[in-house]
Amino acid sequence: MCLPVSCLKCIVEFEAILILIGGLGSFGFTIYLQIEYNIEKQDDTNQLGPGTIVTFWIISSSMILNGIIGILGGKKKSACLLLLFNLVNIGLLLGFIALMILGYVLANRIEKNDINDYCSSTTPLQQTQNLGQNLLCSSDCECYIEKPINLPLSYVNYSTTDTSQATKVQDCQYYSDNWNDTQKNQAYFFLNIEKKYDCSGWCNPFSLQIFYDINNNFDQSNDQCLYSAQLQLKDTCQIIGDISAGMAGLMGLMVIFTFCLCCHPTKKDQDYYQKLAYYDS
Repeated sequence: MCLPVSCLKCIVEFEAILILIGGLGSFGFTIYLQIEYNIEKQDDTNQLGPGTIVTFWIISSSMILNGIIGILGGKKKSACLLLLFNLVNIGLLLGFIALMILGYVLANRIEKNDINDYCSSTTPLQQTQNLGQNLLCSSDCECYIEKPINLPLSYVNYSTTDTSQATKVQDCQYYSDNWNDTQKNQAYFFLNIEKKYDCSGWCNPFSLQIFYDINNNFDQSNDQCLYSAQLQLKDTCQIIGDISAGMAGLMGLMVIFTFCLCCHPTKKDQDYYQKLAYYDS
């Protein structure tokens, strides 16, 4: 509270602009998280959960709205709007602290997960992976392969000239007619991670990207897709913790400066609403 009141006013009025900018940035990051979650929600290792996504939507939207409230409150010198602005700031501070803890806890938990715990013939994703491997280039689905070098021995029904044949599991008529919605969603999940992480196979590496494009010359030295998805999820949770820690620090400073202005010695004779409205003594 040793700072001049004019300096504190400037800082507090600038808070609203910073919060609005931070809210827009958080909103963009939330869209990224939503896309990642939609892709990976079929992953048995996905511990992000819809609650985390919803929390980010709420916080980012609240920051944008609160920034607008703070700007309007500062321009109009409205004690009511500024009171709401400061109360929401405190709520955002607590929210970012909670997200910071959640992000670091999940990242630590995912890092310690044993990848073998998710690998058995009974896990839904492994079952879908096995179905896809057994379907493509089988008697139920002829495939087109440009260079039949890395084909498994069981892959005998293929053509090197007929480009109209299947190049991924989703091209098979048997897939369209017999796979249920859950299996098709998991196939879409496999397509995305094969494309994004340049991997193939779930618990074990595979020579072909059967859900993306069996003719794609991907880097076969990469790990299986389960490891790639787990690592990506761990990194995402770490980023959530880091961003939340930074925002919690920023919000903490803003709350401190606001209270310093409200409790400044030059304002001791004013009531609380006058202090919030930054009336001159």
